[in-house]
Amino acid sequence: MDNNQNRQIKIRPYHHETDFERINQFLIQAYRPGDYFACWPQPRWEYMHYHPFILSLDRSRFGIAEENGQIRGIVHCESN
Repeated sequence: MDNNQNRQIKIRPYHHETDFERINQFLIQAYRPGDYFACWPQPRWEYMHYHPFILSLDRSRFGIAEENGQIRGIVHCESN
C-alpha cells in the first residue's frame, strides 16, 4: 500500500504571532541550494514581513499546510 494514501495534510490560515518563527525554522531546515524544487531561503521570508508592500496585505490569507502539527508547506502572495 502507498504510504501517501494515508496522509492528512490540512491547510489553515497563517497566524503571525505563532507561525512566523515556526516557518523560519521550516525554511532553514528545508532549504538546500541546487535542489530541483524551489524553496525560499529564510532571509527572504523575514525580509518580506518588513517590506512596506507587505504591511498592507492580509497575512491571514497566507496558507500553512500541516500534517500532524508539522509544517509541510506555505502559500503566500509572493509564491511563484
